[in-house]
Amino acid sequence: MEKKSVLMAFLAIVAALSGVNVAAEVDLKVDFALPKWTGGGIWTDTAKPGWVPWAPGGFGDMMLHDYRLTENLGGTGIDASITVVAEGRGCLKVKGLCMGDRDGGAAPVGLPEGGPIANSWYYAFKFSYRPKSNVILTFYKLPGGEYELTSYHNYWQPCSRAERDCTDCEPNDVPPMPVIKAMSFADGFEWLEWLAENDLHTVGQFTDAFNKIRGPAGPEYGVNVAAIQDAYNVKPSSVYEDDEVTTSLVRFATDGSPVMIMYEAPEYEGDNPIDYMGGRGVLNAFHLRMVEATLTAGMPLPFDGAVDVPRNKVFSWSPGIYAVEHDVYLGTNGPAVENAVSPDVPPGRGRQIQTTYDPGVLELGTTYYWRIDEVNDAEVDSPWKGQVWSFTTKDCDSVDGFESYADSDALQAVWDIGGGGWIELSTDNQQSGAKSLELAYYNRSGNKYSATEIEFAEPDNLVASGVSSIGLHFKGVLSNQTDRLYVTLEDAAAGSATVAYDGDPNDLKSDNWQQWRIELTEFGGVDPTAVEKLIIGVGDKDADRSSGASGTLYVDDVGFCGGGGAVGCPCPGDLNGDDQIDLDDLQAVAGILLNVGSPFIAPVPPAPDCAELTGDDQADLDDLQAVASILLDAGSPFIVPCK
Repeated sequence: MEKKSVLMAFLAIVAALSGVNVAAEVDLKVDFALPKWTGGGIWTDTAKPGWVPWAPGGFGDMMLHDYRLTENLGGTGIDASITVVAEGRGCLKVKGLCMGDRDGGAAPVGLPEGGPIANSWYYAFKFSYRPKSNVILTFYKLPGGEYELTSYHNYWQPCSRAERDCTDCEPNDVPPMPVIKAMSFADGFEWLEWLAENDLHTVGQFTDAFNKIRGPAGPEYGVNVAAIQDAYNVKPSSVYEDDEVTTSLVRFATDGSPVMIMYEAPEYEGDNPIDYMGGRGVLNAFHLRMVEATLTAGMPLPFDGAVDVPRNKVFSWSPGIYAVEHDVYLGTNGPAVENAVSPDVPPGRGRQIQTTYDPGVLELGTTYYWRIDEVNDAEVDSPWKGQVWSFTTKDCDSVDGFESYADSDALQAVWDIGGGGWIELSTDNQQSGAKSLELAYYNRSGNKYSATEIEFAEPDNLVASGVSSIGLHFKGVLSNQTDRLYVTLEDAAAGSATVAYDGDPNDLKSDNWQQWRIELTEFGGVDPTAVEKLIIGVGDKDADRSSGASGTLYVDDVGFCGGGGAVGCPCPGDLNGDDQIDLDDLQAVAGILLNVGSPFIAPVPPAPDCAELTGDDQADLDDLQAVASILLDAGSPFIVPCK
């Protein structure tokens, strides 16, 4: 234990000096306290000595208020928020104090009665029934691990259903809170769907609350929360001594993902659902304690299994509790990443102290695998091998999704028109987002075609960007007259090539969005390393005469797309297909390299996929070393079964 304490102190110094996110053990005691309405400070009789006082700003009038977030609670680096499902109806109440004004905006009158935990509580100001008066406590930035949360529940209520100024009476015959449980944000979405089917009146309020709850986590957040033990049928007390207050115990595990604690209110049993009396979710204080630390990295961003990940995504993760450094592994071969043993040999990407990693620009439409091993040379069990996560990059780099334009004038400043075409910004028809390009085509009166085009500020090297196709979505309207739909590319040397739509011509009359993907190789005569212009049109400018067609075409999500994907080899390193990596495979890789000679690089293909372990589409000395490292790590007889 002493060794761990010294180690934790050392890690804290590392964090302070480097600014790196380092996990720490958690033992946090928090008591809700009432803030003074004016002059700052808190009502001291409502704050438990030795506990962190949580006095949400603005709650000093004991009136209903919105969601509140407190950052770095008690200097722990943990953030926490509090709200009720009926967002905007949460309040702090204190036994012995009455509201100075029943409409709020004034200091309370009276003196607190009872111990500081017992005398102050958070609950829904009104709506004394489930689910509107459920309390939601949310933790952010928790170190990965298993936790115990002891919560305290004690309150009084107004003495009549119409009164709300004072809370002097015991809530007799009020049912207990049916359940208290830990939830992930994914669970929150499922609960929102349940509300949509069972309580439409509450959906809007909880949507507001849930949006605010998710806000501090940013647009990306982990959802790996496991409820280990829930609390059931918890009946709040109405006592004056802190050690007599009703408590509940829940246990949960998180990899660093945000955790919501839902304190469910009992079912309503009164005459008026907007009562100031009755059962509610109630929370006075809590003690959060880490029971067991997570030694491995967690909360990967991008998430495990994520799709449409940007090519320039910077990775991040939550550290294991004793980690000082992190070994990064990344590649397109899952088994190679799983079996890698050295961060200095591909797919290893090195050892670092930061909990973020910038891989550079990744390939389009490709599945990647990555792993973080946690390292602390002072620990005999180090390194702690992490699990392999995967994600797939987005299939296309956007040329234009049309979301950035404020109006048609802005669109027309970027996209030019030709022939009988005219363009507008549409906000009524979109494949994704809120906007699309509307092309009106009029191939009459001498107009053989109608088109819109975008010219790039600098020629685009599609080859270097890993682009293998052009993609877009389009839809028409039923009244359209069909004509030839096409895409043209032009390069910096005035070379051009046009590809006509080879689908059903009546797709131009369909009001369903169609995806059109054109292989880059179809644009013969265009230099793909210097593409300067992209044109989308209807008709044929080289035709003998106008087709007479007219109509409206909507275009969205124009992009340069890839054609990558996971490498086909099921077990990189196993060249002879016997479901294991062994000395025969090491000899096979060596034979491939010796056959090509110096500098010992064999492109894949024609070299076998399974000879490539490092994600660079070639078999080379790095791959030979990778196979050797796998076998040396396994030891004699140097056989590693495929997983």
